[in-house]
Amino acid sequence: MPSEPTLESPAHRPFRRRVVLNTVSGAAANGWAMLATLASLPFVLHGLGTTAFGAWVIVQTFSARRGWFSIADLGIGAAATRAVAVHSATDAHAEAGRVTASALVLCAVIGTTCAALLAFAGPPLLPHVIVLGSGVQTAFQTALRIFAVQVAAEMIGEAAGDCLAGLQRTDLSRILDAVRRTFVAGGTAAAATVRPQLEAVAAASVLATIIALVLTLIVLGRYVRAVQAPSMRTIRALLSQGGAMGGLAVFGVLQGAMDRVVVGAIVGAGGVTLVEIAAQLQAGADAVLAAVSVAVLPAAAWLASRGDAPALGDLVRRGARYCVVATVPVSVSGMVLAGTLLDAWLGPRYGDARNLAVLALGTPLLYAAFQVPSLTVQAQGRAASVLKPYSLATLGNLALTVGLVYAWGPIGAFAATLITAPGYLLPIMRITEETTGVTPVDLMRTCVLPVLPAAAFMVVAEGAMLALPLPSLPLLVAASAAGLAVFVATVARTALTSQEVRQLFQLAGRGAGSSR
Repeated sequence: MPSEPTLESPAHRPFRRRVVLNTVSGAAANGWAMLATLASLPFVLHGLGTTAFGAWVIVQTFSARRGWFSIADLGIGAAATRAVAVHSATDAHAEAGRVTASALVLCAVIGTTCAALLAFAGPPLLPHVIVLGSGVQTAFQTALRIFAVQVAAEMIGEAAGDCLAGLQRTDLSRILDAVRRTFVAGGTAAAATVRPQLEAVAAASVLATIIALVLTLIVLGRYVRAVQAPSMRTIRALLSQGGAMGGLAVFGVLQGAMDRVVVGAIVGAGGVTLVEIAAQLQAGADAVLAAVSVAVLPAAAWLASRGDAPALGDLVRRGARYCVVATVPVSVSGMVLAGTLLDAWLGPRYGDARNLAVLALGTPLLYAAFQVPSLTVQAQGRAASVLKPYSLATLGNLALTVGLVYAWGPIGAFAATLITAPGYLLPIMRITEETTGVTPVDLMRTCVLPVLPAAAFMVVAEGAMLALPLPSLPLLVAASAAGLAVFVATVARTALTSQEVRQLFQLAGRGAGSSR
């Protein structure tokens, strides 16, 4: 396996330590937050019931973080991350402070507008689109009005976290996001248990989000070196730069949110519950993928601002390989053990979600090698180049989702996503090859093929363990532990060099002592 001399040079050592520290911290924070979310779901599901839980999922599709209103961000968060990273790399701390203030003010205005739109337009309109039971409709309308407050708080919190990432403090940004998600998971689970009403769950989610927002703003204030007033010039620049990045975000939102809305409109709230169960398992794999790549956007922007193309190519190759190594065991193990996992997690009542979960976990598996190239394209300001093919792929995805959900039910939503995936991935690789020299063949040879033997051995080990006559929870623990042990032992020989393994541990240990 070829070495990466550019990133190993002494000049890049502090930067490399910060990237690794951000990645390790992000992985830990995302892992904890995902566990908290998965642990809370059975309490909320059993407390509210299938139909009311499906209605709560529809309410959450209007989130400003991963729902419809995240489109209104207009790419400002990603543009702020890139701008703050570039200014910090050139020691223009006053400009970094101005970008931070401008992003916060702009997102506050947008978030308040979105909140008002949801509060006043959502309750009268949405019950005519989503198939709800008569006993849930009033609670659904009230929950929408309550959740509108969370939309504004989320928009501001996202901007604050993006600015922290631009300051190369992605570790703190991810930790604060994990705190928020833990507060929300714990609050909604408690509300569903103590007062199992949709309105109470929405109120608990809003309160947890506001508390987390205050903490995030306090931390951000400590790391902005030169606090500046916002300016219209900077706001216009963020809107201009964020347009293309926001366009890319639209497609990610549509893939997730439109599945729930289409299933809700065609099948009903009960079908949305099955989609959400599968989507939560997919979110676990997505969280691992996001954690491994969380430091890429600010790091790539930092390298691109210095014109360091060789180091950028090295970052793509190494980052993509780590993404595949981290995502494969989670996705493949989840696919093999899906039935046992659902039985241990939610009980036999929701076994119908098994096939949905298998297809859902295929999405992060397919995208793993392309996550870092996608972020690198955004970091270089080339997002506009893929908007047209992404638009066509998204329209195709939407049309196919509607057709397959009518034909197959909820599982059709996940099948459509997998079928249309090449429309998203091929444009990214074309630009990545132009700017870094990394080709799809390179990614297959250095990132995917070396991991295949480990994945195959893991499947065999877990399949053999499933034959044991054990209850679902002990069987899940034993099979996943055996599969992971086999995977790690194999992948350390086929996909990672001993030097890389040592460096990961050494840099993570020393990273805490490195300067910002």
